[in-house]
Amino acid sequence: MALSRDLRELWLAGAGSEDDRLMLARLWDLAARAEARSETTAGFFLDERQQAKVSALWRRVGARVPLRLLMWGGRAEADRKVPLFVPEYLVSSADDADLQTIITGLGIDPLAYFRVEFSRQDGPGHRDLLGALLGLGIDRNRTGDILLHDSGAELIVTQNVAETVARDFRQAGHFPLNVQSLGSAEELRVSVPELRILRVTVASLRLDNVLAAVWHLNREKAKELITEGLVTLDGLAELRPAKTVREGQLLRCRGFGKARVLHVGGQSRKGREWVEVGLYV
Repeated sequence: MALSRDLRELWLAGAGSEDDRLMLARLWDLAARAEARSETTAGFFLDERQQAKVSALWRRVGARVPLRLLMWGGRAEADRKVPLFVPEYLVSSADDADLQTIITGLGIDPLAYFRVEFSRQDGPGHRDLLGALLGLGIDRNRTGDILLHDSGAELIVTQNVAETVARDFRQAGHFPLNVQSLGSAEELRVSVPELRILRVTVASLRLDNVLAAVWHLNREKAKELITEGLVTLDGLAELRPAKTVREGQLLRCRGFGKARVLHVGGQSRKGREWVEVGLYV
């Protein structure tokens, strides 16, 4: 089935704001081009909320068209990712475990990678580096993760701004920068996020119960954080304290951090449910 006008309206109906509608309309045009030309098209960087919205909407319409939606940010653990619309015949399956192999093998990586070295120990922070990039006229949706480490940072951008970064990104505030282009995502000097494993028990898998158990809050405080819009599940704000949390979901609470629900199963002697959580540290 082609990307019809009816499917487009179904897609755009999921927009919660005018900004979302503009974003979805741009992505629909890219999907339509991918289908019409039988080629891969790539969008722009999305934050976690936008990724969750786009992925959920694509599940409603994507099964009806011969395209696959892939989300790629240079590494499986990326916070910011670019959606790619890939002809279905090119890829049979694509999960995070083999996504880099698929992207590299098909030659469809839309991203460029840089290593940024500082001349001082107390070099620029994330905000300094991002501000310097924006100061070059680069849109925020063209910049991905900025990964700080002891001797500098790794920078991920879309390919259409790579030349600007290589040529002009020489200073962040009063800090001089040495910028080196990397050949591929495999050269990124990054480590797998460290998780602290917690095993907690909850009366039920309600969001407020899980939130309270993970961050040692009383239940009323957990409810308050949720209803004030400070909690997200898989990137989407969740305002319902009674929402059921599922295995595999990413839970983020502003001011506290984020955690992945790794496993749900088994009951304690008191009849409470065991939940294993990976807390990002």
